Amino acid sequence: MHGASPFIAVENLTFAYNGDVILPGETFRLEGPGLVTVLGPNGSGKTTLFKVLLGLLKPVRGRVVMNGEDVTGNPVRAGVHASYVPQLSA
Repeated sequence: MHGASPFIAVENLTFAYNGDVILPGETFRLEGPGLVTVLGPNGSGKTTLFKVLLGLLKPVRGRVVMNGEDVTGNPVRAGVHASYVPQLSA
C-alpha cells in the first residue's frame, strides 16, 4: 500500500465467549495516521476487540481488513500491519 493512507475496516464483527455475545456485529472503519481511544468499563470487551482485530481470537462472523488485506483470525497476517502490547499487572 505504498502512498495510501493506512486503514482498518471491521465488517459485521461478532464474537462470543461460551455463547455470550461480546461484540454484536460491529462495523467501523479507521483511517490514519491518527490516534483512536477505546474507552469502556472493565469487562466491556476492549481487550477482546483488540485480540479479534489482531487475529488472536477468531470471530463468529464478520471480517477484519487492514490496509486492504483480510486478516480475520490470522495473527501472522495481522502482525504485518499492527501490534499489541498488553498491560501487565503487578
